[in-house]
Amino acid sequence: MDWLRSQPVVMQALLAGLFTWGCTIVGSAVVFFFK
Repeated sequence: MDWLRSQPVVMQALLAGLFTWGCTIVGSAVVFFFK
């Protein structure tokens, strides 16, 4: 967590966006495969 706080704001925003995107992909994959 300290590593993330030491990153520039732009990098934090990019990582947060990638994390959100990744969660969306995983969630939709679960729905897709179990439907």
